[in-house]
Amino acid sequence: MPEEIIIDAPELRWHHFDDPDDPELVVLAPQYELHPLALEDCVSPSQRAKLDDYGNHLFLVLNTLHFNVEDETLIIGKLCVFAAKNFVVTVAIGESRTVAHVKNKIASSHIYQTSDQLLHALMDFVCDQFQPLLDVISDDIGALESKVYEHPDTSTCMRAFGMKRVLISLRRAA
Repeated sequence: MPEEIIIDAPELRWHHFDDPDDPELVVLAPQYELHPLALEDCVSPSQRAKLDDYGNHLFLVLNTLHFNVEDETLIIGKLCVFAAKNFVVTVAIGESRTVAHVKNKIASSHIYQTSDQLLHALMDFVCDQFQPLLDVISDDIGALESKVYEHPDTSTCMRAFGMKRVLISLRRAA
């Protein structure tokens, strides 16, 4: 999907890109003086969560989480955010559940009138995904512990090792 302008008001403009290689992002970058190193970080798939202050704007990399219960895999996504007084630019690789959630909240109410309110909403949704994930993993570990004591077998051990890998990935994402 090409660039999407989600909010277009005199005091705040929110642009979203589902592709960091979108040529429209390159055209938009000089208009907002987006830092070239931050633009490179948007393309890098292994960028860690961070916050950089470039003077005229902040740049954030937020790690987004989704746990697939069926195959017990943790999917770690990335949302890059450029934020200044009168604009927010978000960049993801593919569809972003975070952007979709905040966009739906905007559609139902007009509470995001400043970039700091919008940035807070994006960060709040990302942070809110950690606790339910920890709860699911904790419940799964409890079930594994019971199963190990009652009927130890190879498949239970494999699930335990898989959950350990998920926890390691989660720690890195956090």
